[in-house]
Amino acid sequence: MAEADTNRFWLIKITIYWNFAGILSYKINDFRKRGLIMKSKIIIIGGGIAGLSAGVFGQKYGFETEIFEMHSVPGGQCTAWERKGYLFDYCIQWLMGSSSGSMNTLWRQLGALSEDVPIINTEVFIRNVDKEGQEFLIYKDMQKWRAYLKSISPEDEEAISRMFSIIDKLSLSGDLEEIMKPKPLRRTLPTLKILLRMLPAMIPMMKYGRKSFGQFIKEMGFKNEFLRHFLEMIYSGYLPKTNYLIQHI
Repeated sequence: MAEADTNRFWLIKITIYWNFAGILSYKINDFRKRGLIMKSKIIIIGGGIAGLSAGVFGQKYGFETEIFEMHSVPGGQCTAWERKGYLFDYCIQWLMGSSSGSMNTLWRQLGALSEDVPIINTEVFIRNVDKEGQEFLIYKDMQKWRAYLKSISPEDEEAISRMFSIIDKLSLSGDLEEIMKPKPLRRTLPTLKILLRMLPAMIPMMKYGRKSFGQFIKEMGFKNEFLRHFLEMIYSGYLPKTNYLIQHI
């Protein structure tokens, strides 16, 4: 199915969901007006994107919502401020669903993304320069990053291939909308299909899941000090699977 057709499919599917939700919400409100149901209230701690989302969807389903935020403005990590002509963007480092999929639909329903909000996709994901002026790049495209690592450290070709073999197994292609739902709302067959796609990732997850990325890099056996230094410095403390998600979403 082409990307445009896929997007139309999800749009139709979500439209059907919301039509059903609208009917259900109408019935609930009708029952409440007749005194058959007491109106419930949700107290939400935090006015970041998660708290605001909970408030919006809570009201969509007929609940009264109240959000408590310690800051003077809502938005959390989606806020920015100016000081002496400089813009300080306290923004999330990466955004799930910036291009398409169920998360993209969610952002647009909330108004966080729209046609007026440009998404800038850069070729380089991270550019790191140490105090000696040495530069190290991480590309969004994993094939390009693999070639880059081999170009700066040919002696580590085997270790690099071993690392990317594990990264590939941790890859989960396709939309994961079903397993992101609360358990009572998950459908059995779509969930099983996603779990089957996850099977190749189980062994590396069990082997490396509790290790920091620094430990993971050491186990790969990199010989090049420059390469080992930057990898350990950038991802020190991260789990290997977290590294992979950051690179691919």
